[in-house]
Formats: sequence, structure tokens, C-alpha cells
Amino acid sequence: MIHNRDLASYADQALREIDELTVADRLTISWNPRMRTAAGRAKLTEWAVEMNPKLIPFGEGEVYSTVLHELAHLLAWHRTAHRGHGLPWRQACADLGIPHESVTHNLPLAPRRTQRKNYRYTCKHCSYQFDRVRPVKRPSACSSCCKTHNGGKFSQAYLLTESRLFQQEE
Repeated sequence: MIHNRDLASYADQALREIDELTVADRLTISWNPRMRTAAGRAKLTEWAVEMNPKLIPFGEGEVYSTVLHELAHLLAWHRTAHRGHGLPWRQACADLGIPHESVTHNLPLAPRRTQRKNYRYTCKHCSYQFDRVRPVKRPSACSSCCKTHNGGKFSQAYLLTESRLFQQEE
């Protein structure tokens, strides 16, 4: 396992080699087990880098190159308040010794599979079904029926009823 202190030491050395002491002194690096498909994340205003633990099986080289990629974001932010992968980021990559760094990774980091609860609502009048991720909090009516039969205004006659709860794999 690559420890936070090893990553912090590596990042500190890379930044000091290019005389970016301000960034080196503020920087924190941590592993974030909640990350799904991103290899890493630069938290610009917090001077922090979060790393995805799913990188570890791909070897130290992949981990350390991701650290440099995220450091380039912090450098670009520090120098020009630039976000993203534009010219300031590319210049920071070149300064850190990764001039041809890719904007994205091609690692097979599979997203976490979760069961998401969904709610199905049915119009009593036309039987049309509406699926929602969140339950409705106040009485809602079928928009199509309200438009067709009530001049577009809300009507209790076209209230939606929850027909069943179902789960959808995400």
C-alpha cells in the first residue's frame, strides 16, 4: 500500500524541484474510497489532492503519474486561477516533467453498482405512468390531462397516485 506520507513526500519533492514552495507548503494528499471512475481529483481552493484507491492494483507508476496530473491542476490554479485542461495546465504538466500528459485516463475503473429506489406514479384518468427517483412531496397531477381537460390548470381529478415502488440497478 502506498501511504499518504509517501505521496505527500513525492509531491513535495516534485514541487520543490520547480521552486513552487507555496504550493508544496499548503498541499495535502489523501485516499478517497468514495471515488468511482476518476483516478484523482484536485481540490483547488483547499490545496488538496484526493486519490482513488482503485489505482493501487495498476502499480506505483500509475499512482505517481496521477499525483503529477493533479498537481498540475493545483499549479495552474495557483499561477492563473485556471481550471481544467487548458494551456496553463499543459504548461504546469511540462514544468512537472509530463509534457504529453493525457487529459483523461484509460484505466478500467468500473463504477460502483448500487440499487436506486424509484417511485412510479400513475394518472387515474389516462393511466400514464411517471417514474421518479424521489417521491413527490405535494399533490401532483398529470400535466397532459390538465392541459387537455382543464385548460392547463391543476385539477384534483387528474392526481397522480403512487402505484408501486421498484428498484433500478445503476
